[in-house]
Amino acid sequence: MDASKASVEVESTQTLVPWELLTDAGDKQYFTFSSEILSNAVGFQPEVAPNGIVSGLNLVSPTPSTNDSVDVASFTAVFSGVEETISADTIAFTRDATLDYQKFSVIAETGDTLSIIESDPHASAWSNTRGAAGGPPSIPLAAIEVAQIWISDNTAAVVLASEIKESPQAGTQERSLFPAVQVFNFGEGLDANTTATKFAYAKFASVIPTIHGATANAAATDEKPVYGQWYDPVFTLLEGTVDFAEPNETPGTTSVQLHRTTRGGTTQTLNAGSFTIYMEDGITDDIMRLRGKEVLTKYKQNIDADPFVLSLNVLGIPVTRPVDNDPQGAVTLAPRNPPSYFAGV
Repeated sequence: MDASKASVEVESTQTLVPWELLTDAGDKQYFTFSSEILSNAVGFQPEVAPNGIVSGLNLVSPTPSTNDSVDVASFTAVFSGVEETISADTIAFTRDATLDYQKFSVIAETGDTLSIIESDPHASAWSNTRGAAGGPPSIPLAAIEVAQIWISDNTAAVVLASEIKESPQAGTQERSLFPAVQVFNFGEGLDANTTATKFAYAKFASVIPTIHGATANAAATDEKPVYGQWYDPVFTLLEGTVDFAEPNETPGTTSVQLHRTTRGGTTQTLNAGSFTIYMEDGITDDIMRLRGKEVLTKYKQNIDADPFVLSLNVLGIPVTRPVDNDPQGAVTLAPRNPPSYFAGV
């Protein structure tokens, strides 16, 4: 198929999609957006904010000279994409009347609310299973776990510092930025190995722990909610384009001379793309305001068909002004990543 019906489109503006719950792909590590393609233009990059603590360390400490009570310092947290301040407070809990081993959780909820919940106690040992006797309670889905308190004696007493646990790595505290997350604006398209990575997705550095459940004594079934806010790119069809070449990767080789032999290796080089555009005056043309900016570029071999190539590029637009023809822009597409190929959206 020749390129006589081809089209080139560039991201010209953006439309906000306010905070909404992302969809777990089923592994609690990959999450998908309701939009297939996200803008990454300056000032319009996507945001991902799981519920969790944003700022504040060593938040929980024993209340001096007071039995079964802890002081909680002020901190900020994210709920449904919105950052809130949780005020400092002193909160108490009640040990079981007969059994010694029990784990309590300090939790925060939207509306500047702190409380302590617990699961059932155990006679002789702690458990690491949420909702089990002697284990930490399952956390309400809309709440954030701030810390745990591990008690091994049912006699009322001042809480020891060693009984307070608040570590995201150990699973006793939820922080919004743990584990770290990376956003992929438009996915791998036809090269994707899973449905989750075909279009835009967020990938966490590790699986988000399952600590939330229907009740404190129930088994944990859910990870913390993950919210996203982003901008949908709006594409503009460019007229007067020709000779489009998308960015591409080319393989290369390296070698090192060893005793009696040579050992080789391979490299990948990411090359710029290009196309030519015939302009009106090379000054006020819409594409000129995009020079030096990073925007999405979409190419179709047939404007009436679904397949397209998508890449994220910084546009370079040197203009030549021949005497006998319209100004011409030799557009360079400097890519951030290799392009993706799609059968459609």
